[in-house]
Amino acid sequence: MHSVVQFCALLLFATSSFAASIPNSHVLHEKRGFEHPHWIKRSRVPSHKTMPISIGLTQSNLDKGQDYLMDVSDPESINYGKHWTAQQITDAFAPSEETINAVKDWVVSSGISSSKLSLSGSKGWISMDITAGQAERLFHTNYHVYEHVATGQKTTACEQYHVPRSIQNHVDYVTPGVALASPARAQAKVAADTSSMSLADQFAFLGLGNRTLASVVNDLSVCDRLTTPACVKALYQIPNGTSAAPGNALGVFESNIGPMGSYNQNDLNQFFQTFMPNIPQGTAPTLQSINGGTAPSPPNMTSLEADLDFQVAYPIVFPQTTQVFQVNPGQFSPFNQFLDAIDASYCNSTAFGITGNTPQIDGPLANCGNVKPTNVFSVSFSSEEFSLPSTYQQRQCNEFMKLGLSGKTVVFASGDTGTGTPSRSPAEGCLTPQGVPGPGGNIFNVGSPVACPFVTTVGATQVNSGNSVNVPESAAVDPINAFSSGGGFSNVFATPQYQAKAVSNFIANGAKGLKSYSGNQALGANGGVFNASGRGYPDVSAAGKHFATFLQGQFAGTVDGTSAATPIFASVINRINDQRIAAGKSPVGFVNPALYANPGVLNDVTTGNNLGCANNTVGFTASTGWDPVTGLGTPNFPKMMNLFMGLP
Repeated sequence: MHSVVQFCALLLFATSSFAASIPNSHVLHEKRGFEHPHWIKRSRVPSHKTMPISIGLTQSNLDKGQDYLMDVSDPESINYGKHWTAQQITDAFAPSEETINAVKDWVVSSGISSSKLSLSGSKGWISMDITAGQAERLFHTNYHVYEHVATGQKTTACEQYHVPRSIQNHVDYVTPGVALASPARAQAKVAADTSSMSLADQFAFLGLGNRTLASVVNDLSVCDRLTTPACVKALYQIPNGTSAAPGNALGVFESNIGPMGSYNQNDLNQFFQTFMPNIPQGTAPTLQSINGGTAPSPPNMTSLEADLDFQVAYPIVFPQTTQVFQVNPGQFSPFNQFLDAIDASYCNSTAFGITGNTPQIDGPLANCGNVKPTNVFSVSFSSEEFSLPSTYQQRQCNEFMKLGLSGKTVVFASGDTGTGTPSRSPAEGCLTPQGVPGPGGNIFNVGSPVACPFVTTVGATQVNSGNSVNVPESAAVDPINAFSSGGGFSNVFATPQYQAKAVSNFIANGAKGLKSYSGNQALGANGGVFNASGRGYPDVSAAGKHFATFLQGQFAGTVDGTSAATPIFASVINRINDQRIAAGKSPVGFVNPALYANPGVLNDVTTGNNLGCANNTVGFTASTGWDPVTGLGTPNFPKMMNLFMGLP
């Protein structure tokens, strides 16, 4: 995997001269060269305060990771489906003993006892609990508390740090470091707030006249105004499920935001009773708690996002079961904690004379490889590429590569604000030439980790007004509510080989006059608004408009979001895995290479667009073949099943 464009705002692995206070033996390793628009620097961290510090070690064979993954994921490979064991993955990518010893020796020579050092189970991290004063002397930096403007979330970071020149090539990055990631955001949004209306008034507002809920449950003529389970099944020819292979639950990622970050069982029960009476009352996901994540929510406190995920997924997967991977992130990245829990990527498990963490200090590392992963994960959250150093994103993306090697499918929502992804309207979310979002920015923003080439990213579509489910869908867009299917091109990751032809075709025929920049040119060079050499996303799409939803005990009207599309696609993959497992085959794992090689198993979406960088302007336009709005298209369940059942 190659870094394509380093944002001009981030100076990484610099080698120029520095202030006299920095020893000549040390070099600048990372620097945040801009004032983050969403974080305010507060007080200096007290020197006596204990901090959990982790040093990411340079891993082995990462340059071969994509080839390894393609070997088990390319339908033309003789090794298709021969996924690796956890031990094989650890052995292949573990840092060399030279790297481990070099970093350990440097830390110990700086006056920190070797008894404080812990090596992770994957051997990818050296961690320690030391005071802020010790950390500042070790890295020649100053640590401050930063506060997120919108949420009040606090985190610890520095503006730059240094390491000895002699060990720089052994270190990826340090945490806490320069990264200031905006809190991961759910994608779903209410299309129009009708919560104060009676059910009759809500239906009138939706153009359904004096209809009742019972009368629309199986009525496919209303799917342009109200997306029900029957609509989804008709659109993608999904039959009712009849089997459930042991151990093949669908995994759904959720993140607690205070007490309101999980599903509500009463809402599920009401949804089942209304739309899916074959699903027994009380059917619920199994909780996989990460760092104290809790579910379900109390009756009057729930998450629209979590409710939507399960109300969309269950009608497709049942009688298969689901699991909720509920993360309580605190001030840390929920994605890293998720990885901690399922594959021990970022946590302390094997020590230099110590085993495990210090829970009262490490907190977010409380789960370390002790949560069994499911075969498929649906994730409807994302952050932004600009806000994170490329090294951080590459390391995280490599963990998704390892999950693919082990036979897991990770499905992400592409975002809900078109080219201004993921959490602000296009008018505020596009980038300025300085590489940060703001008014007047016209360079398309990019989500993270949705742009990682080792995940499957899902955009949103809609049944246009007046159309039936038999008419091809269009890209989902609602300019009034600044909602549209997120998509674009990474500024960190290069176009992967499996999608090179599809991306090249779009740029040649479907870019509609949009200017681009390429490779290591400066962000926005020559008036370009997207990186033509970057990894394009989404990969696929599914319905994302007008979803009928129950929330806090009542019908909530309709909800839009790529977070509705994502559990649809993840559920389809889970259904395919069920049949493969029953036939004695492996789960499908990383599906992108097979889908790009066989685009005919998807329904190509050729109309519509997402939003550009100013209100009511066009960003990318859907076109024949792959496009950065709807990807390769929506699932055709029978064709996808035939493709994957025909593979070894």
